[in-house]
Amino acid sequence: MYIYAMKKENLFHSFEILVLEYGKFPMPMHQHTFFELCYIMFGSGIFTSDAYAAKFQSGTLLLVKPGIKHVYELAERTRLIYIRFSEHYLKPYFTHSERELLYYAPETGMSDWNDKEYTQLISMARCIETEDASSFPDIQLCQWWATIYLIL
Repeated sequence: MYIYAMKKENLFHSFEILVLEYGKFPMPMHQHTFFELCYIMFGSGIFTSDAYAAKFQSGTLLLVKPGIKHVYELAERTRLIYIRFSEHYLKPYFTHSERELLYYAPETGMSDWNDKEYTQLISMARCIETEDASSFPDIQLCQWWATIYLIL
């Protein structure tokens, strides 16, 4: 008898930024041991998690919390910015109560976040997108932007 083991991604740094493009999402349903903020630069599809499925398109911002089983089903070529961070990364910037709130944040749509927070997160993603498009992208600059926007 074969028992399927779900893939569980780990983060070996407290923070990282990835900009990736796929025609087909390369992983089946999986989970993380870290938070992942995902900005859809272009493309569309369906984000499916433990409890629901939600359509996404260019400009969508998704939050995946540790332990949430999820997968991206792409309808077309899609470019994503992943901002991945551990709870340890947040400790210098957030109180314990503020860090706990992330576990109760919605995973998709960010509609429960106030306009200022949403605008800041979109601005951060666009800064990273602009830097990534430059001839010589500076990942340290992107990490600095992300840190500043996450703690505001």
